Amino acid sequence: YTALLRFDAKNVDAYYLRGMLYAKMGNAEKAKADFDKAMKLDPKDYERYLRIYRNLASLNMGEMADQYLDKLLQTDSTSKEAYSAKGMALEIRGDYDSAAENYEKALKKGDTSAYIDLARIQGLKGEMDAAASYLKSYQKEAKPNSLSYNAVGQLELSQGKYADALESFQKGLALEKVTNRQELRRNEIIALEYTGDFAQAKEKAASYVCDYPADQEMLNENVFLSTR
Repeated sequence: YTALLRFDAKNVDAYYLRGMLYAKMGNAEKAKADFDKAMKLDPKDYERYLRIYRNLASLNMGEMADQYLDKLLQTDSTSKEAYSAKGMALEIRGDYDSAAENYEKALKKGDTSAYIDLARIQGLKGEMDAAASYLKSYQKEAKPNSLSYNAVGQLELSQGKYADALESFQKGLALEKVTNRQELRRNEIIALEYTGDFAQAKEKAASYVCDYPADQEMLNENVFLSTR
C-alpha cells in the first residue's frame, strides 16, 4: 500500500487499507493518520466512517473507534447518505430516538431503505406493530433488488426470524445484478450461524475472508468458526 501511495498519493482505498494493517499491528498513531487522510480525500464516503468504527471495535480499540462515530456525527451534510450513516452511528450508541430522526430525514430525501432502518429501530424499542407498518410501506414502495433483500433480511434477523433472514439474503445473492454482494455474503454467514448450520457458515466464511481480507471482524469470526 505504501508503494501504491508513492505512485498515487490520492488513493483513498490504499490509505484506508494501510490504516487497517497499522491497526492490526497495534500502531494506533499511524492507523489514525491514514484513516484521517482517507476521510480528508473522500469526506462524503460516510459509510467508511462506520467501516473504520466496526473494524477498530473488533480489534478492541474502542476508544479510537468511537472517535470515528464522533467525526461522522459532526459532519454537516444534509444528504440522504449522511443522514442514513448518522442514524446508524446513533443506533450503535443506543440513541434510538435520535437515530429514528435521522432515518426519517433520509426517507424524506428519497432513501426508501430508511423504512427498513425505521422498522429495525421500532423493533429494538419493542414496538412491533410500528415495525410492521414501516416494513409494509417499504415493500409497497421499493422494487425488489439486492439492496431490498438485504434490508428485509436484516430486519428479519433483528426479529429473530433467522430462517427467513437467510432466505432473503440468499435470494439477493441469486439475482443477476447484485450491487452489495459483500454485505449479503457477510449477512448470509451470520444467518447461517443463527440457524445452527455451522458447516456451511464455516465454508462460506473461509471463502469470504479470501475475497475481503480487510474485514477484520469477519477474519475474527472465521477463526471462531474454524474451531466449531
